[in-house]
Amino acid sequence: MNEKAYTTAYNHNTRYYGYFEPYKKYTYSSNVFYRDTNGTWDGNFLNWVTMRRVDVVRKVLMGGLATSRTGGGNQMNIGEASASWRAYTSTTGR
Repeated sequence: MNEKAYTTAYNHNTRYYGYFEPYKKYTYSSNVFYRDTNGTWDGNFLNWVTMRRVDVVRKVLMGGLATSRTGGGNQMNIGEASASWRAYTSTTGR
């Protein structure tokens, strides 16, 4: 389950799901990636390289990210809004 999510070679023309925004650039400093317009790391590449199957399963089952269990022992789920979500309203008043 902790295997790589993407087993094919990296393709810049493919959008990869992950925790980084695919069309943003990132800078690495002090063991953390920061979003930076002048960064050298491509978010899409970081998604390809860092995603694990367990992360994809977490997205399917819980809808997104989950906080660490360090501390109080309770895990909180952090949902992500779907890119295809739309609000539908009735124009007939019903």
